[in-house]
Amino acid sequence: MRVYDSPIEISMDVSRGGALEMGLAPTVTQFLVAVVTSQTRILMPVATGGGASVLENTSSPQWRLATSEMSSMMVLARAYSVAQRLEMVSFSSPVEALQGFTGGSARYIAIWEPTGQLPSPGQA
Repeated sequence: MRVYDSPIEISMDVSRGGALEMGLAPTVTQFLVAVVTSQTRILMPVATGGGASVLENTSSPQWRLATSEMSSMMVLARAYSVAQRLEMVSFSSPVEALQGFTGGSARYIAIWEPTGQLPSPGQA
């Protein structure tokens, strides 16, 4: 089993054939790669209805919302950031997004629930 940082990476590996037999990635990413490459078949949704959390770092002076790239969460985060007048920044890796968020580069983060439970650096 391999855990990818980027939904684009896993989607491209699935579309190449031979690199992976199966992969789980956001539907938005899978759809775009399927259209562009004509190589991917989307079999079924795996996790639908969301499972994301929006967290706030009150010590951050940056009025930004961090989120992942190429996902439906990004689309929803964009709508929220416009409504709240926040700058939106996207990251290819959820770990990179968490590091930026905890480091104060964004006041808010929209993140998939399991990633939000990752231990901070130095914790086991």
